[in-house]
Amino acid sequence: TLFPYTTLFRSQHEAQNSLLKLFEEPASATTFIVCAENNEIFLPTVLSRFSTHDFRRNDDKIDARAAMEKFLHESIVGRMAVIESITKEKDREAAERFLNNLEMVLYEKKGALRPEDSRFVFNQIFEARRFLRSRSSSVKMILEHICGIIPVLPKK
Repeated sequence: TLFPYTTLFRSQHEAQNSLLKLFEEPASATTFIVCAENNEIFLPTVLSRFSTHDFRRNDDKIDARAAMEKFLHESIVGRMAVIESITKEKDREAAERFLNNLEMVLYEKKGALRPEDSRFVFNQIFEARRFLRSRSSSVKMILEHICGIIPVLPKK
């Protein structure tokens, strides 16, 4: 069942704390889909249980793909320059979009990595997303780690 966020979260703290209990103790193997105009309306404890996706930014896919292609062929220093604006702003949402785009391009280029590298890289991207959801984690350290573990792809 989908509930409009305006109805569901009228009394922010009380409703979200109840929702948090529901997420932590579901009756069975349950998947919840919550739609909202932005994720800033949620308490950090509730948001930490979500995997978010911003559908409004899909018009940037072509630019993101080109940026990821360039990123994959850059040296470590070049990769650090690519993530610099995200790390300076400590923008978790931009970091997650970056990881999503990187994962998408790497998946399409799955033959470019050795199978053992591919498993490791995709696992690290998954873990990076998980760490990004923790309020105390460092966006800079997470993205710098990703820059360092992905093999530089040869230019064509």
